[in-house]
Amino acid sequence: MNRIMMNRAVPTGCAALALCLVVMWGGCRALAAPASPDALLDTVTSAIAIEKAAHERGSEWEREQALLQEELRQARLEEAWYALQVNTFTRYVDTARSRVDELTKTRDELVRMETELEGSLVESVEALENFVRQDMPFLQQERDQRLRFLHASMDDYELGGAEKLRRVLEALQAELGYGRGVELAAAQIDVQGVSRRVQLLRTGRAGLYALSPDGSAAWRWTRAAGFVPVEDVYLDSLREAAEMTESGSAFSLPVLPFGEVR
Repeated sequence: MNRIMMNRAVPTGCAALALCLVVMWGGCRALAAPASPDALLDTVTSAIAIEKAAHERGSEWEREQALLQEELRQARLEEAWYALQVNTFTRYVDTARSRVDELTKTRDELVRMETELEGSLVESVEALENFVRQDMPFLQQERDQRLRFLHASMDDYELGGAEKLRRVLEALQAELGYGRGVELAAAQIDVQGVSRRVQLLRTGRAGLYALSPDGSAAWRWTRAAGFVPVEDVYLDSLREAAEMTESGSAFSLPVLPFGEVR
């Protein structure tokens, strides 16, 4: 027995088991046939192996349990993180939807305003064209070209409403500018069915006059009859106004025969 204990390093639990076996074996010696030392050694060794295997399985189970608990803890952390992300992105989505709704309303309002604006611009161009047709006949080529340009702009579906508005305002500003200042230019006009080359004098929109090249004859434009002769008493005043306009010198407007002013 002493030889066995000295030659084997046995864990505490296994040693206790072996001691119990030895005691039991000693108590039963009188009742049973004596066992050989080798048989006793095999019995103790088997018991120790069983105890060792059970201990290893227990340790393995504890490691597996620790791993499972760690995995469970990680899973709970991930669950909490994903829940936080879901809440965060849910708020993001709600905010984005709110902004989309606002932008949609703004877009619809802009479409409505642009539609109304385009209709108003078309009406403005038509009104401007009617005004030009009824106005004094000056700079006809320039003004007709501007009107054609405006009509083309209104028909251009790729052109934005802001650009169309800018072009209409520029045209209106140009027409408004014609009502200021005095202008002298060579022109071909129709006088009572006869085409004449004249010097056309325009005093804003107050009056439109034509002088023959030699200044011996003059006409003024009326809405009812077109160009009609000017009384001789105004010839000197018209020639003076034409000379001052041509030279660009400052002057006070001479007494001229004015028709209706628009």
